[in-house]
Amino acid sequence: MLKFPENAAREGFFCSMRPSILRSITGTIFTLILFGLASASFSQTAQSPEDGARYAAELQRLMPLALKGDAVSQNNLGNLYATGHGVPKDELQALAWYRKAADQGLAIAQSNVGAVYLYGLGVPQDYAQALVWLRKAANQGDASGEVNLGIMYNDGDGVTQDYAQALFWYTKSADQGNSAGENGLGTLYNFGHGVPQDYTQALVWFRKAAEQGNLDAQNNLGSLYFTAKGVPQDYTQAVAWFRKAADHGYANAQEALGYMYFSGSGVTQDYVQAYMWQTLGMASYRASDSAKRDAASKHRDQIAAKMTPEQIAEAQQLAKDWVSK
Repeated sequence: MLKFPENAAREGFFCSMRPSILRSITGTIFTLILFGLASASFSQTAQSPEDGARYAAELQRLMPLALKGDAVSQNNLGNLYATGHGVPKDELQALAWYRKAADQGLAIAQSNVGAVYLYGLGVPQDYAQALVWLRKAANQGDASGEVNLGIMYNDGDGVTQDYAQALFWYTKSADQGNSAGENGLGTLYNFGHGVPQDYTQALVWFRKAAEQGNLDAQNNLGSLYFTAKGVPQDYTQAVAWFRKAADHGYANAQEALGYMYFSGSGVTQDYVQAYMWQTLGMASYRASDSAKRDAASKHRDQIAAKMTPEQIAEAQQLAKDWVSK
């Protein structure tokens, strides 16, 4: 009989608002104006030679402008250092350039400084500094500053936990079409935090964010279909949304997809695929998520107990191939 995850049938695989630093850095954390795009994103995945050349050229363009004091160029140079595009990754250099732009009042740079302190990226986590800079950005209407400020109130980080404030800042961000703000609203409605619990509203906001490619929301939307909250139970839809997030290295969704293959829910039962996705999910959790990594390891052991050595070897190879692709 299926033993994991123990609360899946009741609670699903809902994730928290706090984004995973191991996956792509998006507007949830950093905002930038680069190549004419106001909310572009940089992935931390391997670069193609063409991308490498593009980022190197952008570095050469930005550096003289940043040294002359152009705030937008300083912020975007910080993004190159933060993601290791065109330069070796250097989070302290990223912060230094963000701070130069933030001190000139650039809202997106203020948001980025706040995010660095909120998530402890290259510096000790400092909620007091995060609050200062995120509030500056949010008060200027920066959507990422608003959503990260909402996360602080949602989680009670450096402030008294206040779901009403979380709702306020998520709403302001979502009103600008920010997918993390939309996912935040879905989370509040899903759990009934600061609002009456309303799975239909949760579905609306998760879908808005998921259709923009937000991995948290894709995972959460899959969980709604899995648990039949706000929609009729539909394992096929659950698998489809879990897969979208899992394909981008999202640990919760990878583990969920492993569960679906193990149980044969929405897919043909396949222990090899279950083992592969469970392995990937375990590897995708941050080192600080040791409890989740340990649980994922135990779940993988349960799958392995039903497999032949040849099947395990095949699944391990598939996982390696997935990582290297």
